[in-house]
Amino acid sequence: MKKNIVLFFKKLAPKITADGVAVKRSISADIGAKLMCVFAAVCLWFYVIDADSPTYKDTFSGVELQFTENLKGFEVLSSERNTIDVVLSGKRSDINTMRNSDITATVDISGITEAGEYPLNIVVSTSNETSVEDYSPKSIYVYLDKSSSRSVSVRADYTGGTSDDKALKIGQLEPSKKLVTIYGPEEALSEVEAAEVTVDLNLISHSVSMTNKPLVLVSSDGTVINNQYIRLEDKAVDVYVPVYMEKELKVVPAFRYNCFDSAHVSYTVNPSAVTVRGDIEDVETLEYINTSPIDDKTIGNARIVQADYQLPDNISLVGVRGKCSVNIGVTDYTEKNITLNYRRINVEDLAVDMEAVPEESISVKVCGSADALSQISASDLAASVSAKGLSEGTHYGLPVDIAFADSQTKNAYIADSEYTTNLRLQKVNEEANNE
Repeated sequence: MKKNIVLFFKKLAPKITADGVAVKRSISADIGAKLMCVFAAVCLWFYVIDADSPTYKDTFSGVELQFTENLKGFEVLSSERNTIDVVLSGKRSDINTMRNSDITATVDISGITEAGEYPLNIVVSTSNETSVEDYSPKSIYVYLDKSSSRSVSVRADYTGGTSDDKALKIGQLEPSKKLVTIYGPEEALSEVEAAEVTVDLNLISHSVSMTNKPLVLVSSDGTVINNQYIRLEDKAVDVYVPVYMEKELKVVPAFRYNCFDSAHVSYTVNPSAVTVRGDIEDVETLEYINTSPIDDKTIGNARIVQADYQLPDNISLVGVRGKCSVNIGVTDYTEKNITLNYRRINVEDLAVDMEAVPEESISVKVCGSADALSQISASDLAASVSAKGLSEGTHYGLPVDIAFADSQTKNAYIADSEYTTNLRLQKVNEEANNE
């Protein structure tokens, strides 16, 4: 390059003749052009020095480390750092074209045969004619082991509470994930019992959802595990915190037929009251809890009944299992038999050309309070028998349906029994001929 510059100046120099005067005049006439030539030569000189100088240096930060393959299958689970800084020297034109990807920083882990932490040297090279002047650091600590993974359960807990500890209770917290996956050394993973999340409630008065709450790993004794070589697939979860209302309610028997009004039934329930739990809007309107329906046609003077609790949807019992015991009876309970004349039995579903005559009266057992039964007679009963599909002749033991003529009759019932009668069917015309 320097030779080229010399040739350049030779071409620019004026031609010298034997006539000194001519030389002087030529120099005087071309002084402007010559000065320009000198300026261009100086600029060219600086360019050459800048572009072709082999002493230019530059620093490349954040060059990523690469690790060789390990012959025993160990992996780098953690390293002191993942990048280094490299100083290159060379021609400016070469260095200006360099990128971090053109620099290779390698750590050799191929010969390591046991898991553990090791200090290892870093080897740096470049992809062109530049030279590695320096780099930092020149070695790092790396931890090698065989990577493993397993799933652990997520447990949720809380600090704080509700604004009303007597009525409002916090239910089982519900994390958005039941299980999370952890990665790391096999031995380190074996120490992990669960992933825990704790939320601060700060005296809440209703159910809340809390998002992006961090997880921590714990051992079987609850100790927090801070192991830099263990990695969580999910570092945070959402947590739903249900808030329920609890309320003590009286237990009231429910009846299948509602034969009696409250003035004619006496009972005691054990337990007499229970505590229920549910959503606030569901519980706050409840005034009592019913038992499952009790057959009030079988009460009599007194009877002890084991009954379930009849709970509304989304309502549960607190601290109670099994059934409740109901000791129940009808005030002034009595029974009496009423004879129902066969002529008072109504025959239904009779063919148009047939007529029927019941042949037996029926004794009907009526039960209830004494004051109610004293006012009931045969005229208060309605009986019916079906002749559907029956042919001419006498039919025996046909079932008879019996009820109160007034469906609003209270404090009495007709005992469940098999009431039957005989029924004689005959043609209408034949009967007329016989007359």
